[in-house]
Amino acid sequence: MKKSPSIGTDDVLPAEEEAAIFQHYGLTHRPGAGGERKLARR
Repeated sequence: MKKSPSIGTDDVLPAEEEAAIFQHYGLTHRPGAGGERKLARR
């Protein structure tokens, strides 16, 4: 089993690493039409 990527609870996930998180979990990564991130802090 491949170890999941680490995401700190107080850290900011760099945009360039977001696709790798989706890939690890077998999800399709599709940024918004304007480049919006899917895992951005709200």
